[in-house]
Amino acid sequence: MGCSRRRIFRGRKTTFVPESAMMTQYRVLVADAPAGADLVARALRGAAGVLPVATGDEAINRLREAHLLALSIHFNNYRIFDVIRMTKSNPVTRDTPLLCFRANDQEIPLKVLEALDLAQKLFGHIEFLDVAAARQLHGDDAALRLLRAALLMPLQARMAAE
Repeated sequence: MGCSRRRIFRGRKTTFVPESAMMTQYRVLVADAPAGADLVARALRGAAGVLPVATGDEAINRLREAHLLALSIHFNNYRIFDVIRMTKSNPVTRDTPLLCFRANDQEIPLKVLEALDLAQKLFGHIEFLDVAAARQLHGDDAALRLLRAALLMPLQARMAAE
């Protein structure tokens, strides 16, 4: 259950803004199969727009339209490091927050873990959420709540900074 209003702190002044009005201007680029984009859309429940992409080139080309990149670890034949590298090396998209996630029950290949580790060392903080493990441990609803929180946190921080 989410609350319909969020508290935004700006200096000493507190402003309450309806979540629907607050987030609709923000967009999340989801680099995954259609099922992953649907999962992100279900988690967001309309709090932000979803831009699904199917290839690394499309992700890079459309990144300027988004405020957050949600990148599946199984995306584009495991070439997530290339997408991260191209995102973080471009001055226009360098500051775009990045959330890597695993939505299905496929094992995480060692090369993906190594790529995430290397990307973390080269480019700084990269968030990772294992939605599949959360689903197994806590159920579907809890996994969706965790994903929603992981998606909204960087968007709300961005809004507070603007």
